[in-house]
Amino acid sequence: MCKRFLIQVPFPYAFLLSAMALLLGYVLLKIDIPVTWQSIAGAIVIQFFLCSRINYRADKRLFLRQYRDLYPLSVFIDSFFLSLPFVLVNGYLWMTAVIVAFLYSALDLSARRSVKLRPVLPSPFFMKSSYLWHAQQRYILPVIWILIALFIVIAYIHDNYNLGIVVLGGGTFIGFLATIMETEEADFVQMYINTKHFITRTLLETLYNTALYLFPLVAALFFLFPAERMVTLLFFPAVLLINVQLLWTKYAFYPSAPLATVIFFFGLLLQGALSITLYGIIIVPVYTVILYFLFIKNIRAIISVYEKRL
Repeated sequence: MCKRFLIQVPFPYAFLLSAMALLLGYVLLKIDIPVTWQSIAGAIVIQFFLCSRINYRADKRLFLRQYRDLYPLSVFIDSFFLSLPFVLVNGYLWMTAVIVAFLYSALDLSARRSVKLRPVLPSPFFMKSSYLWHAQQRYILPVIWILIALFIVIAYIHDNYNLGIVVLGGGTFIGFLATIMETEEADFVQMYINTKHFITRTLLETLYNTALYLFPLVAALFFLFPAERMVTLLFFPAVLLINVQLLWTKYAFYPSAPLATVIFFFGLLLQGALSITLYGIIIVPVYTVILYFLFIKNIRAIISVYEKRL
């Protein structure tokens, strides 16, 4: 698998991923996180979330189950590799992540999560054509929205603005990541008339639905914490920009969702590291423009392939 990866991944992408991995390693080495019950709980949640992203196709699961203990071993190896970044942060947190990876594979949670009940709630306010917001992920957005609203109330009661903005940022980030990065067949792209129509529709859907989802929560923070209104106002366009970047990253490297996810995270890390200075903030529009042109190029290629078949 490693040999096939090295052969099939184009050199520019392999170079970019290697550079981003080195940058992430450098940042993690500089982070000093004490071992407390909060950090351990955070490591458990993060590692469990990473493990839950491991998804084998039915035919692969069937093949691996023909051999004794091969399926859980394969899941554990993948989960173990996902825990390696914790080594650079703290050894005890890494051991916690490894234990989570072992339990996840031993209890076969990767198969159990596919049959659990998911409360599906209607989402009538999103744009009607926005498949990514209405289809498989519509059960998660209302739940996250309600939890964020409750935490904002708790933050107001305890006069803790940091709690409110962190929960708002983290909750919306997870919800939008799971929604926009939902995978779909190439027919979803090829059904559009042309590249311009696809760009217009997806961009409008992302901006409209994001703004609709965020506005009541941001407004609540804005009025409950008047001393921090400037930070709250800046949060709104920042999330809109991140979602646009997420959308363009996904379709710039479509249909490879793992590659798009990795590049998106490292892109955020790169922008965050450089944006702490006034001169470094110029990387944000430059990076966004580069993503946009990669996005257009890939979508045009996908639609042109479909047109040739016709």
